[in-house]
Amino acid sequence: MEILLYQIGIFFAIQIASLFGKSSRNVAVVLISIFTILQVFTSWLMLIQFITILVSYNISERRFQNLKIETSKKSSKVILKSYDKNGGRIYQEFDESDNLSPEIKKRIESQKEIQRLSKNQYENDPEMKKAVDDVLASMFNQNKK
Repeated sequence: MEILLYQIGIFFAIQIASLFGKSSRNVAVVLISIFTILQVFTSWLMLIQFITILVSYNISERRFQNLKIETSKKSSKVILKSYDKNGGRIYQEFDESDNLSPEIKKRIESQKEIQRLSKNQYENDPEMKKAVDDVLASMFNQNKK
């Protein structure tokens, strides 16, 4: 029974350390592994303990990966560009996960469609690609002079 409680304690120690970040978790794994090597003298118990460490490490690693996926999904910011009455540029940043007005949602979708069509045309139309590349090349060549 004590062995089971000890393994549960190791599992939770690694999980708690992972709440403070990957480096804290890694330090905990290294320290517990060193402790296991130095203090556990029976091979079957050492094997159980290393399996517990490995399982705990993998569970915390999956949590970090899921967290990374969730944060990349949440950050769906879009910048809408427009002009004021005097011709000045206005940049507005919106997060698509927010509750936006239908007008702004329509502008975001229109901008995405324009970007998609422009990219598609650039990739599939050799004349367009050459024209854009020539303009960009001339812009950078003028700056070097």
